[in-house]
Amino acid sequence: MAEREATWALLLAAVLALAVATWFAVRYLLLRRSLRQVDRELREIVGHLEDNRIVKLPRPDADLEALLGTVNRALEGIRRQAVAYSRREVELKAQIERISHDLRTPLTSICGYLALVDEGALDAETRESLVVVRRKADSLQRLVTQFYELSRLRGDDERLEPVSADVGRFVREAVAEHYRLLEERGLDVRVAVPERPVCALADAAALERVLENLLHNAGKYARTTLEVTVAERGEAGVGEPRGGQAGGCGMRGCEADGERSGVGLGEGAQPGGGEASVGGGVGRGDCVAVTFSNDAASLSALQVARLFDPFYTVDASRSHESSGLGLAIARSLAERMGGTLEAHAEDRDDACWLTFELVLRSC
Repeated sequence: MAEREATWALLLAAVLALAVATWFAVRYLLLRRSLRQVDRELREIVGHLEDNRIVKLPRPDADLEALLGTVNRALEGIRRQAVAYSRREVELKAQIERISHDLRTPLTSICGYLALVDEGALDAETRESLVVVRRKADSLQRLVTQFYELSRLRGDDERLEPVSADVGRFVREAVAEHYRLLEERGLDVRVAVPERPVCALADAAALERVLENLLHNAGKYARTTLEVTVAERGEAGVGEPRGGQAGGCGMRGCEADGERSGVGLGEGAQPGGGEASVGGGVGRGDCVAVTFSNDAASLSALQVARLFDPFYTVDASRSHESSGLGLAIARSLAERMGGTLEAHAEDRDDACWLTFELVLRSC
């Protein structure tokens, strides 16, 4: 009798244990399913904060109600901050445009009157002072123009229409245009551009401005060498030739007046014996990469990361020479064309080399 009662007690305990385990298992599965649903909804809401949605449970659950209440309140706070930020952004943009317009008008008049001054009637000291005034006025005018341009690019007003463009031709022309400035700096300029067309989707005016800003930056901060390359990114990677032969002329042999300003341009160009060279053709890829590499002062990772910040200059003592807006404008223009502009530094030959890489989509 006692054994039978003990057996029944054990069976009852086993049944109760199984029931409890089943309840916890079902509870766990339901909770897991609810959490998955909440996770999906939360991902969708985070991706579209402008939609006034909240996270809802697929079925009532007292344990999750408090948690979701906190999450929904946090989402509402984020939405309010986003709205306030957008409002301040619009107000700031309008203020920048008004200030830029108010400054550009008198600056244009000042530069115009300075250009009319008859230097022949001035003594040497006054002429030197006039040169300084003109340089400062031009610098201030460029700053105001860049400030206004960056403001427009940060908004939705600037519409670019990328079309098929021969990036190699744009690069050759840009380097040729700036070559005299680079040569005066004593830079060893090396250009590697395929002779055949390398087409990418780009806006002509925007691409010219990006290349101009990158060359202007290199002209100021490169120490001894500037390397410019154009290559299609594919299986071989950026900068690795795939087919074709190297050719072209040296930069030293190019004339500044444009008759031979095609830097390494076309078949039949003869080597000029200078520092610059032109690379061979590359195979087709998914995108086109234009790189500007130069030796520079040692840079930390933080300094490289801040290169595209508006008004940032690595050397504060030279801030009067640069507005710190050129690279920010270049990156904004690259992004408006559907491309990217990045920078990285590396040690090469016991020196720090800074590389800017512009990547555009192939046609």
